[in-house]
Order: sequence, then C-alpha cells, then structure tokens
Amino acid sequence: MRRARTERGAIHVEFLVVFLPLLALILCLVQLALIYVGKAVTQRAANAAVRAAVVVLDDDPRWYGGAPRNVATGARAEAIRQAAVIPLAALSAASGTVERAVGLGEDGLGDALASADRATTVRFPDGVSVGLEADVTVEVTHRFACGVPLGRWVLCARGGGRYIELHQQATLPNQGARYAY
Repeated sequence: MRRARTERGAIHVEFLVVFLPLLALILCLVQLALIYVGKAVTQRAANAAVRAAVVVLDDDPRWYGGAPRNVATGARAEAIRQAAVIPLAALSAASGTVERAVGLGEDGLGDALASADRATTVRFPDGVSVGLEADVTVEVTHRFACGVPLGRWVLCARGGGRYIELHQQATLPNQGARYAY
C-alpha cells in the first residue's frame, strides 16, 4: 500500500513543531541560569565591598590622602569600589586571550577588570558617613551582558535585549578601631 502524496514531509513539520519551542525553552533556561550566576557573583561583590568598607572606613587617614575617618569619599570610596569590581571581572571577561583578560588591557588592568570597572556602581544607601558601631550598607549594581540568543530577548528585554541591571546589597556593623592613630 502506498502513502498518499499529501503525507509526504509531515515528519519534518512535526519535528519543527516540537523542536522549535523546545529549543526556545532551553535557550531561555540557559540565559536564566547565567542571570542567577550573575546575581550570585554580584552578591559576592557586595559582600566584598562591605567587608572592605568596615576596614577602610576607620583606617589611618594618611593611607587615604588625609580623608577623614568613617566617611566614604575620595580614596576610601575608591578602595571600597575596587573591592567590589574584582569579583565582577569574572562576569565581564570578553572573548580573547588570557593575557588580555588579566593584565594587558586598558591602563594595565586587563580587559575584564576594565570592563567590570565601567559596568559597576557602588553606593551607600545610608549615606557616606558612618559612626562607630553603626551598620554599614553597600549596594552594588552591575550591568550584566545577556548573551544567549533568544533567551536575552525574552529575559533581558528592558535593556533592549543586551543588558540587565543586577542590584545586590550587604550590611555589616562598623566595629572600627578603638585607638587613636
């Protein structure tokens, strides 16, 4: 018995009907997993920044250009910012050689660090001045690049499908030094 001509190629159509939505789902899941990794790394950066803040804020003013103690401005704020940028370099690594990523990029920072530096902001929601025994809160915002085709258009649509803002914060008490410098 011979099949009718109208059934010819039906298997290909059935394959596409099943495969295309399944592929879209897989791509969205991969992008979602990458976003959750980005959130975890951004939380790690916030933790590193707040740990740096509780040390740097009450440190000797001569190491920070004479900036007053317990005020996150100038060199103190930059030291705290750099503590947040270093973990985020893992999210910002571009394609290329290892040498470019770790040290031969802009200003000797390396491409990944320079990219993380441009994509990261660190702020102090409670203000830049912190008293002894007060809580220090640091908020880190990183512009995360969405790179999975189709997944980025579905999950990162607000930024035109290219980027999503990841916000994380961490808080620790400012125990400070109990002595004069």
